[in-house]
Amino acid sequence: MDKITIMVVDDSPFASKQIQDVVEENGYEVVAYAANGEDGIKLYDEMHPDIVIMDIIMPGLDGLDSVYMFIFRR
Repeated sequence: MDKITIMVVDDSPFASKQIQDVVEENGYEVVAYAANGEDGIKLYDEMHPDIVIMDIIMPGLDGLDSVYMFIFRR
């Protein structure tokens, strides 16, 4: 069975590492990281993860605006 894939979008390297540790301890696979919403959208299109874990407050395109873009841009 394939692992469920996850992308982490967070501007904090420390938080990203903590999320990765918890996710991988529970049998999931982190396939991509992004430090802001713009990069997250680009990586999502490339990687097609099953789940996205995203910080809400980030520089540039924040988490809420990024989610809006994921949902309504197509």
